[in-house]
Amino acid sequence: MVFTIMPRVLNFTKSGFSAHLRSMRTIIPFVIAFLINPAMPDAIQARSTAGATRPEPVESVGNVIDGTETSGTQTASIPDKTTDTTPLSLRISPALPGPRHVSFSDLDGGNSRNSGFMHTLATNPGYAFLASALVPGLGQAANRQWWKTALFVAVEAAAIGVYIHRENRGRDGERYYEQFGNQNWSVVAYAQYLVTNHGDEHGKSFRDLLDDDGESLYVEGAGPFGGIKPAFDTDIDWAIIDITQLRIAERNSFYATGFAFSHDLPEYGSQQYYELMSKYFQFGPGWQEWFVSEPGRFNVDAGIMPEQFWYHAQIGFDFNDDLSLARNMLTLIVTNHFVAAFDAFFTQKLRAARMQPTASMEYGLRPTIGMQLRF
Repeated sequence: MVFTIMPRVLNFTKSGFSAHLRSMRTIIPFVIAFLINPAMPDAIQARSTAGATRPEPVESVGNVIDGTETSGTQTASIPDKTTDTTPLSLRISPALPGPRHVSFSDLDGGNSRNSGFMHTLATNPGYAFLASALVPGLGQAANRQWWKTALFVAVEAAAIGVYIHRENRGRDGERYYEQFGNQNWSVVAYAQYLVTNHGDEHGKSFRDLLDDDGESLYVEGAGPFGGIKPAFDTDIDWAIIDITQLRIAERNSFYATGFAFSHDLPEYGSQQYYELMSKYFQFGPGWQEWFVSEPGRFNVDAGIMPEQFWYHAQIGFDFNDDLSLARNMLTLIVTNHFVAAFDAFFTQKLRAARMQPTASMEYGLRPTIGMQLRF
């Protein structure tokens, strides 16, 4: 939106100028115009002075100068025929081009100390947006908003630092979580529990749950499990038990309350496989501490679990907490980039949209000085 305040034409006479001095609406634009470009009066004065003493050729035939007759064409300096009582500092030459518009953008908009790349960022909202989107705080530095620059840089550095630390610690915890499960929980021990305590419910024997490798290891007459014991080694135990047959037995096993087991054992080595072994009580008998303890020490229905069950669950909670915080820091980093980018963009847009004076000077036989206010 542009408002234009156009004062009366300045008549540079003593009475006319005095009248304009009494009119603040007229003199304020005049003063602001010359404050914006203080070098303009000197240039005007120089051009006006040069035009006042321009030499002109004159014809002289047979003139006598100091007793000597001369002939031909001579050059003499003749004063300007125009008599102007206006002070030179206020004279405006018709030879100057017009109209000329002088704005704060011509004077670098308050960012004269910026140059080159930083000047481009300080004067182009699009470039400022891209710069802060890539490096938070860069657009703010170009705008000379140092506290914002420090804020965005500090948030970025802190978020990256926390992200790296928690991501690494979470991944280390996850590897230890799986390693501890592989070394202390056995699907063979769990299958033997299902046969011993729930065999009459699902009707399967231990041999029915064996895979081909397990069948080759089974020894007839070597006890209820054919001499097979849990190795607590995934390379051995996973090859012994047929997980499909094991799931059938699980679905037909019941708690003392009469409710069926709530979950089937997930695929070997999956994320759910490690999670469920220390999440639901039905998988408690697979832990080594349960297997080697005297019968009756632990109980699925009462929720009395071995220490390994709770320790493994705590490891899972800790590493998931680390990874969750790392993801939050990643979200904060992305948000910081976007906020910094939009802040740099709208800061320049708002700065350009503020009320800013621009002087419009039109040069002619009757000079006029105006004021444009943009906001």
